[in-house]
Amino acid sequence: STALWKWHSPEWQSGTAMYYVSSLVNHQVQGAELLLNFPQLCVFLTYLVLAVETLLGPLLLIPQTRRYALVVGVGLHLWILVSMTIPMFSLVTLAMYPAFLSEADVESLKARWTSWRLGRA
Repeated sequence: STALWKWHSPEWQSGTAMYYVSSLVNHQVQGAELLLNFPQLCVFLTYLVLAVETLLGPLLLIPQTRRYALVVGVGLHLWILVSMTIPMFSLVTLAMYPAFLSEADVESLKARWTSWRLGRA
């Protein structure tokens, strides 16, 4: 897991990883460099990503936490998709999340979607 590797990386331990990622011109979209103006936010995001990556797998396996983990995981990978120029990574990961949905989850999402669509008509 990447989280295990990151726990041993000095940049992740010190909280500077997101600062460095935001400063890499080859891996950012226009505007991502604005994050460099907020070093404390970079520290917070570094530790947040580390925590999410560490806990996401186990939380996806627990039925009571699965929905929350899916929301967090999708949010993380959407953020990566829009803030870094590594789209295939996020798209492939996002494509795998539906495998964690139960039949009841799918039916619930379909009902919510239908209700939302009818409310807009």
